[in-house]
Amino acid sequence: MKVGGAVKFSRSGLISVGIYVAYALLLIVPALLIFDGMTAHVLMVLSTIPGGIVVGAVTDVVVHHSPPGHEVALALSLSIASYLASIVIAYVVGWAVGTVNLGIMTAMDRLDQRFLDRLRRGDR
Repeated sequence: MKVGGAVKFSRSGLISVGIYVAYALLLIVPALLIFDGMTAHVLMVLSTIPGGIVVGAVTDVVVHHSPPGHEVALALSLSIASYLASIVIAYVVGWAVGTVNLGIMTAMDRLDQRFLDRLRRGDR
């Protein structure tokens, strides 16, 4: 086991996180500039879609067991948790897609090489 080495992040995972951050910013900026409360709320909820589903599943349990008078702090921490969960989900999905794509591309390259070898030999 190597200790003290540099962490190497997946390129496809980081691209996926970048796409999610751009998507979230495209929804958050108009939500902050709109003075209509309902539209701003909908845009903010849409910006947390992947993590909001996960955090929303446990929100009822957390709210039920929270002490009274902590509603604002709880809402803020749940929204931050939604964004962090969204970033983690985006990274994992990007990593998985990159891994599957790498496996498929490797198999396709082998098939291409076999096909090109047959063409070079004249076998048809």
